[in-house]
Amino acid sequence: MGLMDVFKEEETANLRLSTLYELLKQSAQKELIINGINCDVPHKYLREIITGNSESNIFSGIDNISSKEREE
Repeated sequence: MGLMDVFKEEETANLRLSTLYELLKQSAQKELIINGINCDVPHKYLREIITGNSESNIFSGIDNISSKEREE
């Protein structure tokens, strides 16, 4: 007798609303991330969605002009 044999087809379970809310919230977050991965959303944006914090651009303080061009 396996674990799945213990459960009946239409079994009811006692579940607190706060627990149900957390389960639904996590499910929605995971679905958004999976959809983003399937649609080739850049990893930076996926990390921002997961953490809720905006990532600063690591190249924002760097000029794209070479030192040769600056001398001219």
